Amino acid sequence: MYRKFIGSIVICVALAWVPSVLAVGGWADPDGGWDLVIDFDDYPDPLLADDNAALDGNWSHDNGSDQWDGSRPGEGNPGGVALEIVPGGSEDGSDAVVLTLEDTGDPRNDGFADPGSNRKMYFVQDLGSPGVSIFDAGVTLAARWRIHPNPTEAPSDGYTLHDGGKGQIGVVSEVGGVVNVSMALDTGVLNFVGDNQLAGINDTDFQAVWLTAINVADGVQVDIYLNGSDSAAFSGVVTPGDGSDGSLENYLAVGLGSTGRDGAIQIDSISYRNGVFAPAVGTAVEPVGKLATQWGALKSQ
Repeated sequence: MYRKFIGSIVICVALAWVPSVLAVGGWADPDGGWDLVIDFDDYPDPLLADDNAALDGNWSHDNGSDQWDGSRPGEGNPGGVALEIVPGGSEDGSDAVVLTLEDTGDPRNDGFADPGSNRKMYFVQDLGSPGVSIFDAGVTLAARWRIHPNPTEAPSDGYTLHDGGKGQIGVVSEVGGVVNVSMALDTGVLNFVGDNQLAGINDTDFQAVWLTAINVADGVQVDIYLNGSDSAAFSGVVTPGDGSDGSLENYLAVGLGSTGRDGAIQIDSISYRNGVFAPAVGTAVEPVGKLATQWGALKSQ
């Protein structure tokens, strides 16, 4: 479900605080809620494919890391993007509506030409704060996703970071120099900004990750928490990535954006807040709208 409220007179000045539909990883929401909460219950099926109004209409894929043809896996060129339902996939055991991305590698090798070869797929969404790097105040990002255990066309594996630190889920600022803080699940590991890894990840189970990042004198202070823990699995100052795509100053990025790699992921939810907020273990909130009847209605549209 997409809920971002931007002033109608001055675009992208501020994002309204909103509570999440679910408590990712069992963590409590940060004080004051989130600036942006995305799950995919209310996304249209089929997804929108317009260059600057993609998925639910609030994403752009008109950038150098994307060649999505607008199709779902098994239709159009090899690979693609689609909504899927994962029975029992939500944290409370109800069904989860997820965003699936499948990258089969470089279909041009098999005669599928650009534009729209599906050799890479990368979506960005504006986070506002024009003229200011969001990393000056810091960012808090919580996401729940996994490597797809049974994709239609692509291999069931993930990605490393690529091309200046781009990943599967990340936050980027291009104000005063590029700062890219991204994450990517690969087989058994979580890759994240600064060419770091956390090993021992059960990657085909949904992983909940809470990340905070803020500009400091020698780079970016990054702290990462896993699956409901309030103890950091990683804490340190890292050199941020410098990979960027698009004309936005501050944005959320999601995708499989490398021509030379292949893999498949399923994203259940993403939450974002400007500022640094360490997680606190909370009480899970019952999700709203994850009903089979709603999914049937979405599919019939």
